[in-house]
Amino acid sequence: MKSKKMFLHYLKIAWRNLLKYKTQSIISILGLAIGFTAFAFTMSWIRYERGYDKHIPDADRIYRVFVKDSTQIGGVSQYSPNALASYLKDNYPEIEAATGVYPYKTDWNLKNKAFLSQCRFVKTDTSFFHVFYPEIKILYPGIIEKEYNILSLNTANKLGLGPQHTGQRIDSLNIHLLDIVPDKPTHSNVPFDVIYLQKFNPEYDMAWGYSSSYTYIRIKEGVNVTSLENKLADISVSRDYTGEKMYTLKYQCKLVPLEKLRTIHPDTEVSIQYHHLRLFAIVALLVIFCAFFNYLMLFTIVR
Repeated sequence: MKSKKMFLHYLKIAWRNLLKYKTQSIISILGLAIGFTAFAFTMSWIRYERGYDKHIPDADRIYRVFVKDSTQIGGVSQYSPNALASYLKDNYPEIEAATGVYPYKTDWNLKNKAFLSQCRFVKTDTSFFHVFYPEIKILYPGIIEKEYNILSLNTANKLGLGPQHTGQRIDSLNIHLLDIVPDKPTHSNVPFDVIYLQKFNPEYDMAWGYSSSYTYIRIKEGVNVTSLENKLADISVSRDYTGEKMYTLKYQCKLVPLEKLRTIHPDTEVSIQYHHLRLFAIVALLVIFCAFFNYLMLFTIVR
């Protein structure tokens, strides 16, 4: 009973102070409310941005290989030479697997009719799963002599396809279905509904003059990443283009961890970048501090 009376007494005093110092009280309450709301929202956004590709096994061993280019935004070129992935796999024993990837989103149309709207496609080669999902085993046909498609389970269900259709030509969809794989979270730098395996063209797929894919590598466990990046900082490739003279191509590569790719070099243009979010979180903390300090000043004012 006594504690209840004390609580009511303190509550009455607090209310009187709020009424006595209305301006400071309103500033403090609004500042704390706005500050905490902004900080909580920003931290939730930061957590979302940092959560890309957390579902991929050993994601810490997967890196995106950028080619340095001072003329581009960020000092790197988004696309790398088509031949880079196979070259890295063949010449650097530290690399367990490498692949070239071109993701895009479009409607899947057939005879001017959209089967799936805004379908996530990934144009790649047969090493895609070696890098990102080595636990998924697919019976690869070797060198791709024709076009194949691999569908996610959800996409296959939408199209009315099942395991009995794998390895067959689906004339109604104009595809050759190689396999159906489990669904993977779309909170990823490489989300997919359909994986499109093109017919192998050595003049294009193994060319250094064409840059139309993103290069990803999976390094072996225990590899010193700094040492590997130093090796990739100066790559020289000799090629004969004229039949008469050898030309040396030089590339400087930069490795970016897959888990930090979204925050450092996002593939899609974003209006609010990661460092903007960090600044906004700091500003929100300052607002909270100022509002709290203003509230404490109520107890130091000389009456």
